[in-house]
Amino acid sequence: MEQQLIHPQTYTLLKGKQPPSYYATEEKMLERANDIIDGVAKFFNYTREQMLKRSNKRDVVMARHLAVYLIKNKTILSDGKIGELMKRDRTTAINSYNTIQDIVDVNYPQEVIDWIKELRINV
Repeated sequence: MEQQLIHPQTYTLLKGKQPPSYYATEEKMLERANDIIDGVAKFFNYTREQMLKRSNKRDVVMARHLAVYLIKNKTILSDGKIGELMKRDRTTAINSYNTIQDIVDVNYPQEVIDWIKELRINV
């Protein structure tokens, strides 16, 4: 069965308590975020440095977008902190997240949806 991400407020309403990520220290969340970046880089056969450098190649940009999306969904790091991890500013992190969220909302292109499903499980 596919693991579904649940919004922290929804989790609180359903379970009557804060999600486990709420109690994680910033250090733990940063470690988790770095693991996600490394996992996405490995998934796309890039090194971490290739993924984070200034490149406008479509595949590299998509990998960065997916990393931001997963970090935002699996941690409670701020947009500014996520941007800092990705060596971008916070508005770029927001745009990356929104780009993938739009793809998820319309469920197209299917290739990206499949990547998200696989990364959610493996990262």
